[in-house]
Amino acid sequence: MENKNNTLILLQQSLNVAGLATHLAEPTEAVPVYQLRVLLESKVAGEEVVCEIMLLPELPEPAVLQLFVPFPFFVEFERIGELARFLHMVNNAMPLHGFGMMESSREVYFRQLLPFRQDALDHQLVIESFFVFDASIGLFVETIRQLAVSEITFDQATEELQRLLHQLNARTD
Repeated sequence: MENKNNTLILLQQSLNVAGLATHLAEPTEAVPVYQLRVLLESKVAGEEVVCEIMLLPELPEPAVLQLFVPFPFFVEFERIGELARFLHMVNNAMPLHGFGMMESSREVYFRQLLPFRQDALDHQLVIESFFVFDASIGLFVETIRQLAVSEITFDQATEELQRLLHQLNARTD
């Protein structure tokens, strides 16, 4: 366990050097592992969004670093099917997949798993991955939220996704 805590502490130092605000949270009854909480640049309906980074417990080498971003909204029950389809469309359109939801609790999130050897965590790779998925969240989360809470229809969300992807492709050309 000590080695895992050291991994999070070293990662925290690297993220701080990269200019990110972090906090190492102690284990609780609800979450029995240390969490490195990182404030994202992306916002959802004006609310701050936090990435929870933790080492998944009791896994053999390679260890697995989980980057989990719970969004501050819930999918309305009648929109679960449409949102599931839309999240699949977003994930398929991007090289870095991770948008999802838990149907039973109606929570919507972004999640990445990064396997690594305990003695060889590439902090720069984690930081670069972090910035890429923060940009992905910033690009798509408002449309996801609007669909989840019935502010727009599935067809409107699909049109917005196509517009965003076209805009993204125009920037890379």
